[in-house]
Amino acid sequence: MSDPLDFSGKVVLVTGSSRGIGAETIKAFGERG
Repeated sequence: MSDPLDFSGKVVLVTGSSRGIGAETIKAFGERG
């Protein structure tokens, strides 16, 4: 079964990512691929 939180080879666009929730979101995506 594939890992639903594996973003290797994917492109994720997060707007408003300079601080706050957006910044934490991009950190989480970065840790997962």
